[in-house]
This record gives sequence, C-alpha cells and structure tokens, in this order.
Amino acid sequence: SNRNLYAFWPRLSTYLNKELGTTFSIWLNRLRVEKSIEFLMSEPAMSIEDCGLKSGFSNIYNYSRWFKQIIGVSPRDYRKEHSESASVSAVTLHS
Repeated sequence: SNRNLYAFWPRLSTYLNKELGTTFSIWLNRLRVEKSIEFLMSEPAMSIEDCGLKSGFSNIYNYSRWFKQIIGVSPRDYRKEHSESASVSAVTLHS
C-alpha cells in the first residue's frame, strides 16, 4: 500500500545519504543510465532518445544531461566510441 511506501521512503533516503553518500535522485538516475547503456550497446538500431525513454527518463534533454554528468560523454559519443572499440577488438581477435 502507499502507506508502506511512505513509511519506507525516509529509511531509504537515510541509507542512501549515510551509507552510499548519494541522494535518491542521483542513485535512481545512475540506474537509469546503466540500463540505457545496455540498450545503446545491444540495440544499435534504437535511437538515442528511445534508449533514454525506455530507461525511464522523461525526455532526451534530461537523459543526455544525466548521462553526460554520470559517464562523462554524451550517449551518442558513448555509443560511437564503444561500437568502434568493439569493432577493433573483433578485428584483432579474428586476425
């Protein structure tokens, strides 16, 4: 029930703050970014925007902002860099 959720919320928030040194918002968006990376790598035909939306972000702006803040590069650059390194690795393995 909602009552149980409201009772749980302060404990979760305290745990995240004290034990992990983060806020709920940052923790949740890190999980979303991690999920979006799975989509970026496993679904090359999926648009960047759809990767963000399927991961729980409400729009491309918030997705790109959080992704860059957490990972250090844009989702587009991440996909490009990692798909290129995967191609290089595959060529190296087959040589």
